[in-house]
Amino acid sequence: MAFRQYTKCVEPAKFTKFSRVARILIAAGASAVLAALLAILAGEPLAALIGLWIGALVAMIAYCVIWHYNRLICLGGDVEVVGVVARLSPPSRTLTDWDWDTDYSIDLLLQNAPFGSTQVQAEQSQPYGQLVATTPALTAIGRATPGHSAGHGTIRTFGLHVEFEGRGNRTLQDLSVASLVVAVAALVAGMAGSGGLAGILVAVSIAIGVLGLLAGKYLAAGSPTDVNPNIGSLNPIQLDANNNPLPGADIVYVKGTWVYDSLHEGWNEIHPIKEFRKVATWTGNWQTQPPIRI
Repeated sequence: MAFRQYTKCVEPAKFTKFSRVARILIAAGASAVLAALLAILAGEPLAALIGLWIGALVAMIAYCVIWHYNRLICLGGDVEVVGVVARLSPPSRTLTDWDWDTDYSIDLLLQNAPFGSTQVQAEQSQPYGQLVATTPALTAIGRATPGHSAGHGTIRTFGLHVEFEGRGNRTLQDLSVASLVVAVAALVAGMAGSGGLAGILVAVSIAIGVLGLLAGKYLAAGSPTDVNPNIGSLNPIQLDANNNPLPGADIVYVKGTWVYDSLHEGWNEIHPIKEFRKVATWTGNWQTQPPIRI
């Protein structure tokens, strides 16, 4: 089954360092002010209120565009890795969680790295440690990767973060654009003195915007079955009462695009996953117990 991809990584030299928040606020503010000025110059000051809604939509679209096209930094194309499933992170379905990222994430303990690996140990592990290390291209633009860890109680295990893409932010972007088109039509109607029509169009625009919030949160979330419909259940590392890892976690093969996620603390990851399958079952320790084939 084909993988899903809505993002596009940017080469390190083309990555925009200017504050994302500032870019969003500038775009939103400029749009709202322009719309308000046009309405006032047309002699319909009440229509200027539509400018506030237009500004909010532009802010949403700017956020989504940055999320898709100026967040992930290319590190070198597609890579392959084998690791133990350390943690599963399905997308949130809670409306109070103001995040429309519906990617399905997995944290991997890399082959030949011990459970409870530090970032340094993960980087030194072979043959995949270089995938979690800072690259010269990142250093050249002032970026570093402190790494990404999976939590098991008080134990943190550093490894590689990998993601199946969901459509949440793309749906939000598409419907926000549609809502913006209707909002602009409402502004034109208001400037022309057609207050009734403007009101109807604003209501339609808001309805489309709300639909974008709901559809983005609940439809087409990322899943391992997007890539491998027969993957079945996934078993991450579990601990016993003494915080020792139990046997039974899945060892998986992953292939996808190697990128740096510039949000959060910043870390390397595979995004999106293009191939995914189980290859073995983890018996508890890569270095002293070879994996059991399934």
